[in-house]
Amino acid sequence: MVFKMGNKRKKLSDIGEKGLIKRIIQKNENNFIGDDGVILEFSDFNLIVTSDMLLKSSHFPKEMTYYQMGWKSVTVNVSDLAAMGAYPKGILMNIAIPDMYLEDFDELYKGIFEACKYYKIPLKGLPLLGVCFLHGLRHLILPPDYEY
Repeated sequence: MVFKMGNKRKKLSDIGEKGLIKRIIQKNENNFIGDDGVILEFSDFNLIVTSDMLLKSSHFPKEMTYYQMGWKSVTVNVSDLAAMGAYPKGILMNIAIPDMYLEDFDELYKGIFEACKYYKIPLKGLPLLGVCFLHGLRHLILPPDYEY
């Protein structure tokens, strides 16, 4: 997607994440979009929901192991909740993964599981979206106990 700014067309990558957020805020009716967390108000309680999209290419140093990536994926969401004064009651991990070695996958999820244990947060869901190209076919990677 490109935006035309003046006589020069710019791409999203030209303005970056912070520039894009500023642009969205400026175009939003109430001029506010919140942070990584949102408060959902119910009659007798508030639910705070947070979600961070982490990309291997931009959010993790190249030296970081898959275990550390899994740990960080939990920690950034716990941090967002803490910043809003909330306590985590569960975590839903949404991860898009490429075809990768099973050992690396196991290390990624070991980091997730151990971070959940450390923060005393039950892992409530594990949707995986991964596209592998095996013999020219696309396969959705699902947990082994997934039931259709």
